[in-house]
Amino acid sequence: MRCIVILSVLFCAMSPATYPFNSETDTMVTDSTDTLDVLYNNGVEACNAGDDSGAVGFWSQAAEGGHAEAQYDYALSLFNGTGVELNYAEAFAWFMKAAEQKHVEAQFSVGYCYENGLGVELSFDEAEKWYTMAAGEGHADAQLSLGIIHYNGVMGEPDFALAAEWLKRAAEQDNAEAMCRLGVCYENGHGVEKDEYKAAVWYKKGAELGHAECIYNLAYCYDWGVGIDYDAGKAIKLYKEAAELGLDIAQYDVAMYCFEEKDSAEAIKWLEKSAGQGYADAQYRLGKCYYDGEFVEKDLEKAVTYFASAAGQEHSDALCDLGYCYLTGAGVNRNIDVAMRWFLLSAKEGNMRAQHNLGVCSYEGLGVDQNFEDAVKWFTLAAEQEYADSHYYLGVCYNNGQGIEKSRSKAIKHLRAAKYGGNEDAAEALRILSE
Repeated sequence: MRCIVILSVLFCAMSPATYPFNSETDTMVTDSTDTLDVLYNNGVEACNAGDDSGAVGFWSQAAEGGHAEAQYDYALSLFNGTGVELNYAEAFAWFMKAAEQKHVEAQFSVGYCYENGLGVELSFDEAEKWYTMAAGEGHADAQLSLGIIHYNGVMGEPDFALAAEWLKRAAEQDNAEAMCRLGVCYENGHGVEKDEYKAAVWYKKGAELGHAECIYNLAYCYDWGVGIDYDAGKAIKLYKEAAELGLDIAQYDVAMYCFEEKDSAEAIKWLEKSAGQGYADAQYRLGKCYYDGEFVEKDLEKAVTYFASAAGQEHSDALCDLGYCYLTGAGVNRNIDVAMRWFLLSAKEGNMRAQHNLGVCSYEGLGVDQNFEDAVKWFTLAAEQEYADSHYYLGVCYNNGQGIEKSRSKAIKHLRAAKYGGNEDAAEALRILSE
């Protein structure tokens, strides 16, 4: 996903007031070149005066006459629906006309349209071609876009070296997003020799430009001593700065810090901000607060709402807990079939609690026919992740020969693992087996 949308704002250059009339005769100018320039400049003046539709009227006339700058500005108006009805196809056509006249911003815009399938069929090959034209002329955002394309490997295998090269060119032009991504390359050794110090340097440069993710990454470096000396104070200060800029993951981390500092009201405030932006971990954590009545008034319906939001993003714990809500009727009408579906989705993500719950459902015959073999399968998957309650059930299954060949030694092995994992029933079961 692109982090910066370049085409979202129409920039109007300031110019002196101009009119399509000769100042001496008060008659309309007739020279075609002069007329196009005058029309274009009148459009700029109208735009600066807040008359978007008037600007579009002037630019469209000049664009029809082949004025490259007017073609670009008219296209941008169509792309953004500023002063004219939004029309991506028409915008693309006019971007292309200007790009063919070597208008660098238009070349970048053509690449952007191809990359995102706006007004034209999506084509990463064509996007790369047009981005390369603009990048060759020093267009920093085109260089950034090439870096992203090659890093993500949208046309095949990722080419980290080429990505890092383009990102470095953009970063050297003070493109903060490129600085952030180049820092990631150095931090992970992608396309460049791994160098955590250089990563921190680029994050710092981007942070000085106010880039939220650079600020967050620099905070992480201070927090964990990545490339620079550990400094908890600087870390939390930067986390808060990124959070104030609206970065959802920073807001979540600040919330977790506030919980550690026993400032629950501040923690909930930041959780709500992060969750409101759709950050799944925050949605899940807030759901847990409402489910348990921890730091907020208990509200099972709100808990289900937050679990569902996070589950929609395939958050495995939220999937599992949402299933449990449906299994027990907590905050929602009880529906064991729906519960099983949520457990399955969570279990496929490797969630050991969901795997255990599916084992229990199969063992007890909840929502499915009782099936000890299936129960053993799910308990085994969870036990492999050292889930104590699943070790306990496996001990019982091995002792009773339920769904698996009876084995006293394996029963004891799993019951011991359950006991050491904190299962309170395991000790009694071991005592009985030892008699």
